[in-house]
Amino acid sequence: MKNDIDRQGFLNTSPKKYFGTITLVLLCLILYGVERLLGWPGDPGVLLEMGARYNPEIIGGAYWRFIVPVFLHDDLTHIVMNMISLFWAGCIAESIYGHVKFLLIFFVSGLSGNIFSFAFLPEAYSVGASTAVFGLFGACLLLIMTYNGRLITGASRIIFYILIAINVFFVTVPERGIDTMGHVGGLIGGILCAAIFTPHDSAVKVNAIFKAVIGLVLLLMWVYLIRKGWMIH
Repeated sequence: MKNDIDRQGFLNTSPKKYFGTITLVLLCLILYGVERLLGWPGDPGVLLEMGARYNPEIIGGAYWRFIVPVFLHDDLTHIVMNMISLFWAGCIAESIYGHVKFLLIFFVSGLSGNIFSFAFLPEAYSVGASTAVFGLFGACLLLIMTYNGRLITGASRIIFYILIAINVFFVTVPERGIDTMGHVGGLIGGILCAAIFTPHDSAVKVNAIFKAVIGLVLLLMWVYLIRKGWMIH
């Protein structure tokens, strides 16, 4: 593993390493601006029209609603909290995994979270990048445990833990209308992805059979949950 990541943490690496993270944040902010122009907040129809995860639409063939919701947000507090968390966890993960693996973790986590929502929250719609953010949290936590904290150090690690604590608090507060299962699904997706992928310049090699088994477990989990959501409908 590169020494600048080991010893200095992600804040001292080149900003070019964060291209994927910055792109995702900008895309979320642009779409939030579109939501406001179309009349949100106060009109759920705007989010449903733009691609919120909503089971009847997915069952009707709008499968893209498993992914698009990660770029949509309910209100200003929602997007500010998610973008701060996405930027911090995203920069850490992208600087360590590289652009491609980072983006795969992000999208797999978001997809996993929305599949969990599809299965366990069939009557409501859901939006938000936090499903994918929780997946990034899970991937980074697995790195911390695997490498004994060498990859995420100093202030970056402290702020990372603070952001996790704040996010968990908001997710577990009752009567806030939070899609808890979506966050759980994103977390699981991120951890499983991190178990498959190794950091882009790591000397650690993961057994190919182990990777295949983890990937199969993830796919079978998704199939089961999609079938569960379909049967509920």
